[in-house]
Amino acid sequence: MGWTRRATEAGCMVGTLVLAFAGSCSTATGVKVTAPESLRRPGRQPGGTASKSSTTASRQVPRPAPAQKPLAPVVFDDVLAMVGTQVITSSATRDEFELQKASRLDALRRRDPAAKITPEIAAAIRRHILQGRINSHLLADHVNSLGHDRERIEQVVNNVLRERIEEQQHTAGSSVEFLASLKARGLTYEQFVADQRASIRQQIAISEEFRKAGASSPLLATPADLLVYYRKHPGKFRTKSTATVRVYTFEPTANGIAPKLRAAKARAARLAGTTPDVVAKEHGGAVRVIEGVTPSGGLAASLREFAFAPSSQAGAVSAPIPQASAAWLIELVSRTKGGVRPFVSREVQDEIRQALRTARQNQLLRKVEFQERRRVYIWPKTLDRS
Repeated sequence: MGWTRRATEAGCMVGTLVLAFAGSCSTATGVKVTAPESLRRPGRQPGGTASKSSTTASRQVPRPAPAQKPLAPVVFDDVLAMVGTQVITSSATRDEFELQKASRLDALRRRDPAAKITPEIAAAIRRHILQGRINSHLLADHVNSLGHDRERIEQVVNNVLRERIEEQQHTAGSSVEFLASLKARGLTYEQFVADQRASIRQQIAISEEFRKAGASSPLLATPADLLVYYRKHPGKFRTKSTATVRVYTFEPTANGIAPKLRAAKARAARLAGTTPDVVAKEHGGAVRVIEGVTPSGGLAASLREFAFAPSSQAGAVSAPIPQASAAWLIELVSRTKGGVRPFVSREVQDEIRQALRTARQNQLLRKVEFQERRRVYIWPKTLDRS
């Protein structure tokens, strides 16, 4: 509100200079500003009566001047937060908000086609975006506390920034088209440069913190750390049995031959070595391959039972399976037995090592953000974590 109020007052000050010769200016708050007497129209007193030096025509009672419309308030972009001297505005987060909102709506409608983005969900998205922007600025500013030569850091930032701008211009086709693309995204060139500088400084800060942490080994995992993680998260290393199947579908046809009978003939032909496509064509059916079938999903229950039956082997073809007015056949192409991947596996240990490193990096970043957070001011408070 403070930004809008000050802008309104400033706007009226400019308007007062423009309207001074008309006599006065009314502000949005109702305060009337009267122009100095020296700026008024010659021959007219403040009360509207003619002066003694006026001509006879000017002695006539003048028409009342039309009422001046109040100046419209000048509304600046909504300020959501300040991180030190950096300002995060509503327009700077608009594109990201629309993208995340569309992504969330798509995810919700996979479960419920009638789902909508509620005000609560929209507020949560805005908070998430704002906190991400705040953390990015905090990390960007954190580079100043690393003890490196600031001029050297600025030189690196400027070099990387120049490369990024050249790349953007090349992708857009020209500098003019690049500026037009920024405008279409609601960004000015200055905003783009500021965002990119913050991004580069953030990357420098993160890299330096990770370098220092790596040198003191808190990001490195010992064999004992790997084993503790493996035992604590057994589900991460358990694999399900999967199968690849070929499904033949036989619908009712005009020739009057029952789908179940056609499926039985197709089964015999397939077991005799006829290729799947020929089997489907000769017996009026359709065939498709389905991968990644598990005992708990991916196919109808009757088809999964055949695919994972202990007696079923690769190449086995089921008896015709009635399905409404149609009939199905299922052919087992391959099956992989599930189980627990062993700890001694190099692949398993590499996964654990990467998971631990990522978790510790995130913990380190949260520590840096917490240390720097005293410089953050957020409006309104509903956008804060608390």
